[in-house]
Amino acid sequence: MKNFNSIGYILSGLIVSLVVFCYGFFLFGLPKVLTTPDNISKYETILKEKTGLPFSIQGLDVKTSPTLGIEISVNKLLVTSPDKKELAHGDNLKYKVNLLNFKHGDFYGKYLFADLGLAKDYFKPSDKESKPLNLDIIPKINIDEAFIKFSDKTFSKIDYIKSEKQHGKIFTQLLAQITSNYAKDPIVIGKDGKIIYSSKGINFDNFSVQFENSNLYLSGDTKNITLRGNSLP
Repeated sequence: MKNFNSIGYILSGLIVSLVVFCYGFFLFGLPKVLTTPDNISKYETILKEKTGLPFSIQGLDVKTSPTLGIEISVNKLLVTSPDKKELAHGDNLKYKVNLLNFKHGDFYGKYLFADLGLAKDYFKPSDKESKPLNLDIIPKINIDEAFIKFSDKTFSKIDYIKSEKQHGKIFTQLLAQITSNYAKDPIVIGKDGKIIYSSKGINFDNFSVQFENSNLYLSGDTKNITLRGNSLP
């Protein structure tokens, strides 16, 4: 009986020691391992293999917390074409999530730029069948400013994207202007209303689209959108 008790004490001690070691490594060792120059080069190589485009990761930092939270930040993420044309970049990007619950982490970006008109000529088409979008893992998105270029004469300036979580849903507000040679004045999106997304789908709450002197408001989910407006042409 004593032998069994001794074995139990030993096994319990080993398990506790292992848990303490893993927890300590998560807090103090993992951030250093993930941000070594060799590993950063590996991340860039993997991204290039997946997309066919060169990536540059500058100023990668990883922080962990006692509550098993992890925060990944990058001073600048740059995407270029094989002939060194800039396709996209992001400044001061940050992603936070808790390992106990991957649903709805937090994504922050100070500035985002993307030249979609140019990028479409370089992205490798995927042979895999596209999967339905899993809304449960979409993070809360907060972006200070962004500029999206669709062509030389069509582009969008995003003034902000703000998100917050309420009752298991993500409520997002944004303000953007689309300028195009097809429209006399910029089209203003999101001056009023919100976009709400959860595991059940995406919903619009009186979300506005303004063009010239007309206003259009979207309500309902993506399968059953209700439109109303005033001063429509």
